[in-house]
Amino acid sequence: MLLAALLVYSILLTRYDIYFYLNVRPWEFWIAAIVGLVLLAATAGCGLFLAVRWSLALPILLYEQPRTIQALKASRDRVRGAGWPIASILLGWLGLTLASGGVMASCMKLLAHVVLATFGGDSWVALMSLLGLQAALLSTLSFFSSVGLALSLRRLYLLRSAELGEVVTSIDMAPSGDTWVGPKWLWVAPWVVSFLLIVSPLSIWGYLAQKVEQRPKVLVTAHRGHSHAAPENTLAALQKAIEAGADYAEIDVHQTSDGAVVLLHDRDLNWVAGDSRRLSEVSLAEARQLDVGSWFDHRFADERIPTLEEAIALCGGKVRLNIEIKVFGQSDELAVAVGRIVTDTKMSDQCIVTSLSQDALVNLRKSHPGIPIGLIIGQSIGNVHRLDLDAISVRAEHLSDVMLRDAHSGHRSVMVWGMSGEAQLMRQLQRGVDNLITGEVELALRLRDHWMEASDRERLISTARLLLGLPGLPRREAESWSD
Repeated sequence: MLLAALLVYSILLTRYDIYFYLNVRPWEFWIAAIVGLVLLAATAGCGLFLAVRWSLALPILLYEQPRTIQALKASRDRVRGAGWPIASILLGWLGLTLASGGVMASCMKLLAHVVLATFGGDSWVALMSLLGLQAALLSTLSFFSSVGLALSLRRLYLLRSAELGEVVTSIDMAPSGDTWVGPKWLWVAPWVVSFLLIVSPLSIWGYLAQKVEQRPKVLVTAHRGHSHAAPENTLAALQKAIEAGADYAEIDVHQTSDGAVVLLHDRDLNWVAGDSRRLSEVSLAEARQLDVGSWFDHRFADERIPTLEEAIALCGGKVRLNIEIKVFGQSDELAVAVGRIVTDTKMSDQCIVTSLSQDALVNLRKSHPGIPIGLIIGQSIGNVHRLDLDAISVRAEHLSDVMLRDAHSGHRSVMVWGMSGEAQLMRQLQRGVDNLITGEVELALRLRDHWMEASDRERLISTARLLLGLPGLPRREAESWSD
């Protein structure tokens, strides 16, 4: 399946930059999407087939104690002829569990609005009581869903074994006439675990709130200039980032055919200018003729592709720059060119150069050691802490607590990207990251200022509200419910 997906991608989605396909969605995109859905359905079908086929392996292992391979084979044999009924039972139980979780979450959110509208959106007692109730409900749902699945599998095992004439002797674990009760700890353990599930979220978030207070001020980076307010990677977008009060503006750079370093995210001009040529195929003079603003709004029809020097001239002393070196073609040569421009314009203390290419960053450090560098990490692979870096730039879902702690212990700043909405931004603020890279600049700045100026109690209140599915900043509950 994976090879088929890679083949479809290579045939249909490699002529232009992937962002062109995601935003414009030409016919190649829809064909690839349909084929992808078919492959996904096939993969899900294979997974379900194997799950049903091996569904009785665990009770067979527990009660008959064969080898693992033998248990899988025995499960296959006993399921044969009853696959659809067993699949319907397992899928039904999964659906019931998910539906119960959804209903519980909606009811908790409604209850939280009602309670906080009565006692106040920042009522400490009300919030802690709601969190305790939520944790108790979650642990109860988790317990009954797990136990229900286990009992269902046990029942299916007994029924299929009886139907096929298999003799199960170890299932009756009690002596004749007695009731098996098991060791006392077996009955105490669920209550202990439930208590820990209820208490641990409160203690963990309280600890995190105190830790964040010890960290420096979190910085906010406007993604691709300020791509929500103006065409990405243009002087207009950089001006919007300055006006919004961002600490950094992130820009993407690579080179024209005559070696000029300009701002552009994709390797081709299709998305921003409707020109199918790659940037490496056009000169700076040719690139200057292209309108790269109308696609965003007709008011920006005069926007042209800016050079890195022009971006620096606009931003110097107003907003710092995160200059991402794109890895299309000669990224090492581009890194040296960027280093020369940054040094010549005396911007070394007002920028950081980042890239997915470790080699490009190594070359930049050798040629211009005074410029801060950061490695962009899109996947949780390898150990980057051995590298000579000033920062790491990590996709939000791949930033583990261990990675965050190790980076800070090595005196590296942590920049996070790939998040949207109040809950995701607040989550990263609570974790103690150093820099938020986002298109939602105004929201990030507002949340950052609230978080950094808040007391421990206010931070815990914001965290508690987010855990309950409410906006992190307290306000009138009737207003937040209507959003």
